[in-house]
Amino acid sequence: MNINPESLEAMGEYYECCAQELKRRIIALIPKNPAILEMTNPFDLYHVPGFKCGDLDPTLAMATVCLQQAKYDYIRNQRDIDSEWQS
Repeated sequence: MNINPESLEAMGEYYECCAQELKRRIIALIPKNPAILEMTNPFDLYHVPGFKCGDLDPTLAMATVCLQQAKYDYIRNQRDIDSEWQS
């Protein structure tokens, strides 16, 4: 079986785009749903009003990583905003 390296690269790019979009969607929901910051199971996101990811069709691994990254990025961004206000 021959695997085209260009196909693998395209799959990687698609996976990365999907992951970035999923993370963006999660971050956008946090202000109205701060309980997301306490979530550890990505399946809990399905209980958040407005959460949709069917078009991205993420794997469980992708969703788990994106949830963790979204929480981290959101908290880091809030700290940056807080430090700017204090300056």
